[in-house]
Amino acid sequence: MNISEFLLLGMVIIFVISGFLKIYSPATMRSTLLTLGVHKNLSRFGARFIPLIELFAAFALLWEGTRLVGEWLVLGLLCCFAIAVFLAMIQKQKVKCNCFGHLIPQDLGWSTVSHIMLILLADVYLLVGNQSSNLMELSAMEITFAILSWIGILGIYMLVYYINVFFRQSNVASPRR
Repeated sequence: MNISEFLLLGMVIIFVISGFLKIYSPATMRSTLLTLGVHKNLSRFGARFIPLIELFAAFALLWEGTRLVGEWLVLGLLCCFAIAVFLAMIQKQKVKCNCFGHLIPQDLGWSTVSHIMLILLADVYLLVGNQSSNLMELSAMEITFAILSWIGILGIYMLVYYINVFFRQSNVASPRR
């Protein structure tokens, strides 16, 4: 397995989880869109449409013949997400991210920008790199290893996030003397 294949599987996992969690709870995505100032009818449509595009992009990344479409869809989604984050930051709005539904409840801000930038770097690497990557030729062991690695990476991220939240709440509840 090369780095391109590992990144591809990571992006597939991220966008599949994100898309399914938004489909499972469209109200969270709609709430984010409404807070950003999107009209209520358009936000209802967007809450259903955006997760479908995420899922389509994720599945397009799986096959060599549709990979370029998936990579460009990811790039477009990331640009839209970045614009939404910067608008919220410029307007000093406190907007719930809902990137992964209620799984990681955080506000749009610099941490969201860093997530977007990391995925953007991976996507650009895949777009401009000419490293061959055919996920269908990987062994079951390689795919299992990559999936478990990405689940571990996401798990560590969530653990660090919740530890950080715990310590912030502990400091607020009991101020230092």
